[in-house]
Amino acid sequence: MREVEVFLQAEQVIPVGDPDTLEAQLEQSNALQDDVKTLQQNVVKLDVTAQKLLENAEPKFANELKTRLDTLTGEWKKVVQDSRSQNAKLKDALDKTKKVLEGVQEFTSWLCKMETEIPTSVDVTSSAELFQLKAKYQLIKDKVDHRTDQFRDLNEKG
Repeated sequence: MREVEVFLQAEQVIPVGDPDTLEAQLEQSNALQDDVKTLQQNVVKLDVTAQKLLENAEPKFANELKTRLDTLTGEWKKVVQDSRSQNAKLKDALDKTKKVLEGVQEFTSWLCKMETEIPTSVDVTSSAELFQLKAKYQLIKDKVDHRTDQFRDLNEKG
């Protein structure tokens, strides 16, 4: 249990934004969850055995055993709770990180496409050409305005 506490303390800082590290930590955390399930059976057996000992024990020994058992049970519950909480935080951070990175990639792709729509050096020789150029820029502006809220949301998530 001390080793698990040390592990949980060391992993308390969640590396949001780093999917590789998050995945590695989540893998370790999932393995810890498996260990907790396995050790839970041992804790139950220990409790059953201790209860049997308490039935026939002398009062002084029974008090000491009861105190130690209560301490052990409390520490175990804290380890279980902390490991589950850490696992949930890692899963949440990984999901959010992936969503933000996907959003950034999609937005980058969209921006590259928008960049190709911007007219390059254009010589305007008539008011009709100027009107057409203005319409193209207005269309681009409208597309950008349409995505502004999405950009802000993505930026906020990031």
